[in-house]
Amino acid sequence: MPEPFQEIRHLLLILLLILQILQIFLSFLRYSFTLQIFL
Repeated sequence: MPEPFQEIRHLLLILLLILQILQIFLSFLRYSFTLQIFL
């Protein structure tokens, strides 16, 4: 039976991963937006 602390740690790792993906996605959006302005 897994400890609740390990479960929380697992959830936190998943959250961090989602945040990183979101950050990359946002930076990509900003990049494409600036490209549209310059073009």
